[in-house]
Amino acid sequence: MSEAELKPEPRHEGSAISAITWGIAVTLVGVVLLLSTSGALKLGHWWALLIFIPAVGSFVEAFLRFQHAGNRFTRQAAAGLSGGLFLTAVAVMFLLGLDWGRYWGIFIVLAGLSTILSAVGRRD
Repeated sequence: MSEAELKPEPRHEGSAISAITWGIAVTLVGVVLLLSTSGALKLGHWWALLIFIPAVGSFVEAFLRFQHAGNRFTRQAAAGLSGGLFLTAVAVMFLLGLDWGRYWGIFIVLAGLSTILSAVGRRD
């Protein structure tokens, strides 16, 4: 075998981050499900935990965009952050069995925050 055949293929930073994101999300879902089935945590709709998976992905994407822009908060980072916040709010509403008719204002607040974040974020 040649020396080139013995060298491992270089890992792309994005694939490592993606694997870590999925690992964290799945681990958290598993821990919460274990707590729920043991009776330590009462959840209304356990399946809403799956909504946290894309939420974590959005937060990681926002962080990567922030880093890629030289630690500057850009509109792309703001979009990832806003998406993660909306998904997290939806998941929490389902998990805790909150009344949508009572707490719908949370989404208006998040829309306002999203608009502010987008305005504050710099263009690339």
